[in-house]
Amino acid sequence: MRKAVAVGALSPIALGQLVLAAGAGAAVDPRDNDFGQTPDQIAAEIAAQADEAPAVVAALHAFHTAQQNVTNSRAALAKAKQSLAKAKKTTGPRRAARVAKAKARLKSTTASLGAANAAAAQAQSALASARAIARENAKEGHFVPVDGTWTGGTFWYHVEGQTDPIQVQIVVTNGHVSAVDVPVYVSTGDTGAFNHLALPVLKQEALAAYDTANVATVSSASLTSDAFRHSLQSALIQAGFPL
Repeated sequence: MRKAVAVGALSPIALGQLVLAAGAGAAVDPRDNDFGQTPDQIAAEIAAQADEAPAVVAALHAFHTAQQNVTNSRAALAKAKQSLAKAKKTTGPRRAARVAKAKARLKSTTASLGAANAAAAQAQSALASARAIARENAKEGHFVPVDGTWTGGTFWYHVEGQTDPIQVQIVVTNGHVSAVDVPVYVSTGDTGAFNHLALPVLKQEALAAYDTANVATVSSASLTSDAFRHSLQSALIQAGFPL
């Protein structure tokens, strides 16, 4: 929480110590951005990313293995049919035994092929399900923001018996946040002193946050920081960036 300290009690050095809180930080990896791409290009990227997902790779391997088992079972069935035909052409006292053995083998290989086909169908269904899930997950990182100026909602915070507002405005250029402003904030009194020091830092952090609201908290200005983040997120959502 913000320290309830009068501005007059703070030295210039103390005022200058409104720095980023330890352990906080902006995002280190930029989010994907499909600005300027066609729907087909976006769909192709999503499909490619989904196919690289570990669950999809594993499901595809299982499907290929199941398909190979079907191929092997078909070859075994063809061979069993040939053996039965050959047994039927034999003569002598062992003919009946040979035919019976060939029929049993044919029955076994027929059952094996049925099981292999069922396993292949199940593997194919599992692959389709894995791909669908992976594509939905991949979509979360794809979005098409709209260039322009977007104003977030006004967020209020309570400090020292009063309620103070913060409102953030962003400019989106070529699909990325290019400017951040704070048109509404308290500029007088103790709150104003904290804001004058904290807001420039927060705006700088917002520009470096890769189109997200992952802005670090400024020490001694946690309430301002929280309200700033909420309003920034509101503006980003309006512009078409994801949550």
